[in-house]
Amino acid sequence: MNGSFVKIIIVAVVALGAVGGCGNDCGFNLSAILNGPSSIQALSQWNCVGSRDGQSVPEFVIQFFGDGTGFNDATGPFTYNRTGCRSLSYESDTEDAIITNLQGSIPSGILIFDQSSTVADQDGIQGACTTEFF
Repeated sequence: MNGSFVKIIIVAVVALGAVGGCGNDCGFNLSAILNGPSSIQALSQWNCVGSRDGQSVPEFVIQFFGDGTGFNDATGPFTYNRTGCRSLSYESDTEDAIITNLQGSIPSGILIFDQSSTVADQDGIQGACTTEFF
């Protein structure tokens, strides 16, 4: 009977570890792209270039902080929530967006992502960023 109980616990732990796409096989640590604990304590920013439908978009700066806030110089301050292993959603006063396919880290100096906006006339952006430390 004890063997069955142990098997049930192991199955439960494995199943709970995969909830939200963030199980041990995720391979992406969101904290590795954070620019500091908060905007007041910012240590760095991401300087980004991007493209939309093969056309360049203006360069932009984006920051993500450990307190669930961020800053985009095109849309202003925002709040974000992790929605999956390599994805998050954010809300600002001017835009709501979904960021997917997050790759990179502060130590590597590179961040790559896809962003889709709720702004009707804007298609998705593919962003490529480098770290700038203060």
